[in-house]
Amino acid sequence: MAFAAVGIVCIPFWRTDLVLAGRFDVGVAGRGAKLGGPIPVLRYLRTVAGDFSAGYTAVLVVVLAIAVLGAVELARTRPQSAILAGLVFGTPTAMFLLASFGSQTSPESRHLIFALPFFSTVVAVGLVRLGRLRHRFAPAVAVTAIVALIALEAAWGNHKTPLLYRGEPAARVAARNAASEWLAATGRPNDVLFGYDPLFLGAWERNRVSSQPIVPRADAKLALEALDAAKKPLGRGVWVFDASDTNNYEQKLTIPLRRPSPTSAFEARVFGPFLVIRTRAPTRTIPRYLERALAAESLGQQLFIGDADVNVATLRRAAKRYGVLPPPR
Repeated sequence: MAFAAVGIVCIPFWRTDLVLAGRFDVGVAGRGAKLGGPIPVLRYLRTVAGDFSAGYTAVLVVVLAIAVLGAVELARTRPQSAILAGLVFGTPTAMFLLASFGSQTSPESRHLIFALPFFSTVVAVGLVRLGRLRHRFAPAVAVTAIVALIALEAAWGNHKTPLLYRGEPAARVAARNAASEWLAATGRPNDVLFGYDPLFLGAWERNRVSSQPIVPRADAKLALEALDAAKKPLGRGVWVFDASDTNNYEQKLTIPLRRPSPTSAFEARVFGPFLVIRTRAPTRTIPRYLERALAAESLGQQLFIGDADVNVATLRRAAKRYGVLPPPR
């Protein structure tokens, strides 16, 4: 009854997963590319466990040992809870071993966020069991372990996502504001924006131009739907490249002033780490927009912008519908 209830109530989630699987080329073995076998899956799970606690190797080994101790204790005292926790960990592991992924998909720690409470629970049970050992120093060791783990988790978070702990550099904030001001002052209601960029939000907050169409960047089908729904003729295309984005292999606070080819068709402005590219004339048609978008995102690849590879793949898939030949790589 419990499984049936979950199956019925979660129909919207299953439907969403099926739709996204079709769009991102995700399936079972034989379609797309698998993670590559047990070793890559274990490597991925190791990364997830590190982000759930602290990813330093020595620390993670200790945390996993405590988690194993907690799982054993849970199985001894509350077997049903242990089975539930085991299913939460085992089901996605089995799916990763069987599933295949297209070139635009890359599993990350956040995709297993639902397992975090269960992981924390088995670690907590292990720490409680450690504190109850028949040794006079056991409680002190357990308390010390808890304090150390909290500190190490904060240190790992600061290492992985420093902007959440230290805030943005003042130069980046000033550059983002200046770029948003420029977009707000020079933008037109029919400009076609690519992706959901903070600069676009900043420009909208300044002039409240809400009619500008936005093309989703990671889904070819949604991108085409947005272009089909946009008022014709299409306006100028606008793209933003951020050299300081955390998706980049290397984050920088500066970016060179470059224009896509043909350079006469584009204008460009640099604001600190932000390069704003815009077509000089309206793109008018969907094929012309896709042609210009491919040229712009190919420049993003040359500048080693982390999102550019996914963007180019999306645009290439969309361009096939209109027979637009992408520029050579």
